[in-house]
Amino acid sequence: MSANLIESLNICRYVFVYGTLQKDYGNHCWLRTHDGKSTFVCEAITDYTFGLKDCGFPYMYRSRDNAKPVRGEVYEIHCPDALASTDTLEGVENNHYKRILTNVTQVGEKVSYEVWAYIAHESLEMSESNLPFCKVICGEYKWG
Repeated sequence: MSANLIESLNICRYVFVYGTLQKDYGNHCWLRTHDGKSTFVCEAITDYTFGLKDCGFPYMYRSRDNAKPVRGEVYEIHCPDALASTDTLEGVENNHYKRILTNVTQVGEKVSYEVWAYIAHESLEMSESNLPFCKVICGEYKWG
């Protein structure tokens, strides 16, 4: 197991997901909840604003324009295998997404979490003008 993954979990044991990794979506199995390697914590909203585009799946990115809080789910990661699985799915090694630390607040509560979240890697030249934004519900982006 990569020392980098173990170090990442020592820094933060939570991951925020906002797309196909959410429960009831096709890639949820990559979180490894079925074998106890992660557990659902809560629905949450990012404290910071991001852009959220839909290209068949959502991607969150840093943006000054059209930035809003993003709604998703928080999971506690119990094993590096679960973080390694999500890194693989998100293409972290191939510079598709990168994993960053950010803060979220539990929906309906004042409980905050520092979480890992996946955002589009800067090296990708994704055109903001060509792709639709995800739905905005009550001033927040929500995919699906």
